[in-house]
Amino acid sequence: MANPAAVLLAQFKIWESAPAQTGNGNQKIKHAQRRKVAEDDGVSDHIRAMVALHEVEFHLDRLEKVTPVDSYRKMVSIWARIILAYPHGWQADHPNRHTFTEHAMDSLEHLAVLLDTNLPRLRDLDTSDLLPVFTSIEERLAGDENLPDDVRAYVFNLVEEARRAVSEFEVTGSVDLAVCLQRLKMALFAAADQTKGENKRWYRKMASDVAVPIAVNVAGYLATVPIAGLLGQ
Repeated sequence: MANPAAVLLAQFKIWESAPAQTGNGNQKIKHAQRRKVAEDDGVSDHIRAMVALHEVEFHLDRLEKVTPVDSYRKMVSIWARIILAYPHGWQADHPNRHTFTEHAMDSLEHLAVLLDTNLPRLRDLDTSDLLPVFTSIEERLAGDENLPDDVRAYVFNLVEEARRAVSEFEVTGSVDLAVCLQRLKMALFAAADQTKGENKRWYRKMASDVAVPIAVNVAGYLATVPIAGLLGQ
């Protein structure tokens, strides 16, 4: 899994280095033009930046169990404002250094280094244990007449995403599998809120059980979370 702080930092550096004025220096270039927000690629850059920031928060949640992260949490809103060009706006033409401050960039760089040494790694996971879990969830979704179609489709998509993550994990050991299972867990809780009776109880139980052994080596710390295996029993 890519280091999300490093991904975000790389994007910030690209935006920071964009010319702030025309070649002859006679006209300032607005931020919307510097970041190419009128182009699909420019919009995609901003979406990826927000996804990376969300993943940063995911890892801060894990790190805070073993090391202080408050200084980085305070920066999350600042990094978000940079992505959204707040408060100056897209039509502003002030120098890039006013947006990409030294403090914001240095803090993100320090976090990237921290995550490089502390990203979660999955160890000794028998992924075959997950396959019947996915099948059980799909069967329950298909038979639940009370579940709204959009919720059913959303959870189905997350199950497929988790299946792909299993395949990737078996090849690369990617931690994306842990992220996918966390998303699936939250989606199952959402499904429980949208249905009735036994299905409501089943989704909640499965959401509580959907977990994965994650070895997080942070300052010598090792945490292990049990894998799901009850299949609604």
